[in-house]
Amino acid sequence: MLISHQRYDRKLLISSATVILAILFLGIGIPESFAAAATWLSHHIELYLGNWFILIVCSLMILYFAVAFSRYGKLKLGRAEDTKEFSNFSWFAMLFSCGIGVGFLFWGIAEPMTHFMVESPHNPFPTGDPSGYSSAMKIAIFHWGIQGWVGYMALGVPIGYFAYRYGLPITTSTALYGLFGVKLKGGWEFVSELLSIFATVLGVATTIGMGLMSMSYGISKVLHVEVTNTLLVILMLVLVGCYMASAASGVERGVKRLSDLNIFLCIALMLFILFMGPTRFQLNLMLETTGQYLGDFLAMSFYTGASGEYESWVGAWTVFYWCWFLSWGPFVGGFIARISKGRSLRQYILGSILLPTAFTLVWFCVLGGTSMYSDVNGITEIWPALEQNLGAGAFVLLDSFPFTTFLSIVVLVSLNLFLITTADSASILCAMMVCRTNREPSVFMRCFWALLIGSVGLVLLIAGGLESVQTSCIVAAVPLSFIVILANLSFIRGLHRYEFRDGNDGKQTPYEQYSQIRDDVTVLLGSEEREVRVKKS
Repeated sequence: MLISHQRYDRKLLISSATVILAILFLGIGIPESFAAAATWLSHHIELYLGNWFILIVCSLMILYFAVAFSRYGKLKLGRAEDTKEFSNFSWFAMLFSCGIGVGFLFWGIAEPMTHFMVESPHNPFPTGDPSGYSSAMKIAIFHWGIQGWVGYMALGVPIGYFAYRYGLPITTSTALYGLFGVKLKGGWEFVSELLSIFATVLGVATTIGMGLMSMSYGISKVLHVEVTNTLLVILMLVLVGCYMASAASGVERGVKRLSDLNIFLCIALMLFILFMGPTRFQLNLMLETTGQYLGDFLAMSFYTGASGEYESWVGAWTVFYWCWFLSWGPFVGGFIARISKGRSLRQYILGSILLPTAFTLVWFCVLGGTSMYSDVNGITEIWPALEQNLGAGAFVLLDSFPFTTFLSIVVLVSLNLFLITTADSASILCAMMVCRTNREPSVFMRCFWALLIGSVGLVLLIAGGLESVQTSCIVAAVPLSFIVILANLSFIRGLHRYEFRDGNDGKQTPYEQYSQIRDDVTVLLGSEEREVRVKKS
């Protein structure tokens, strides 16, 4: 049961809101200077720190698979008697919707087409040559597959571990407990949460912008109207209202139901295109892409463009994506931790990395593969449309199928639901970080963050600063990367120091076994939250 007057960190709330608003005012007040500075920073990050981010993602990938297949993989996120809060289907639907939903509809066609039509180091065939179908698809799967979800879970794994086995709140600072213990309270706690909220709000606002790019094209196509700023503002205000309504409903009634509905829509759309499109080609492409992806996996994972010929490509694509996914780590990883209580560490890691990767392969091959096939065979001119608007892909593709208008409406509804669940999930996580609790935050705090996130997206839409803020997320990934390293060192130390020790077979949590941890949790949480937990248990 929620308490009406929930404690929150006033300093963190004011500081995070101030930083976000300051960035917005700079973007509105001096947009050209702001954009130039952000572009300069992102370029130098991609150029000089690219190998740093590649090393981080590859190292974490090795660590997580090693943990999942070791004896630590059987550790439960919670007490022995704790059960799963959500069904497997709902769990997957929510992690899919909050993580890559809009990106799937936006990039599922745009990225394979781009790698097919533009030269890249991993596609040896001439641009636009049908022989390069699977090579182009392989690159897209690489960016949205295993490493992408490792980036998302870079904080989610340590947060989930310490939250459910040590009784700590689902916040970024929780992931540092294994290194700092009770000394975490203070500077490290504040800095890690501030960076996390900053990256989350800007990242989600950028996603809102991408979604609106697609929605604006779809609306103009379905309603045969010109999309003006006034129409987009009205659309954004409606979305903000939906965010707040869903956030007020909580995870069970809000995010879960919308995610379940949306995953059904996406699967139905994908199956329709699969069976009404070039089915044999799509199935062949899936198998061929799987082989190329697995065969070139390590080479692509560690590729840095050392010769200099493709160094800028690596920065613009691979390094950009790794920075982008890491900057979303506090949000996506934290939310997945929130919905994963009662699952084993093995299920948590493998399920959140391999399941989305498998779905990515099928989705991209069906939609992206059909797009390449249609463009090459003159069925639909998709590439010219993408050059004008990257969000046009799904709607242009549907021109070659029956029920075009109806399917376009389905895509619009799906985009809307993805935007709602993404912003909703982010608002809940930001509120949890400010309130430092594993319980659902108060309705007021959830709606506050939903309103702030929606306002950021609206202001950016009017000011035209989406590209600059997207670049800002790359900049935010630099300091956040050090938090990621510390969090995973903390995770390793926690496993080594407290699990399978003193006769414990792993069924008893460190919180239950060690009084020192219980004392630390009391200090870190404060007496009020401690009393609530004791009563609940």
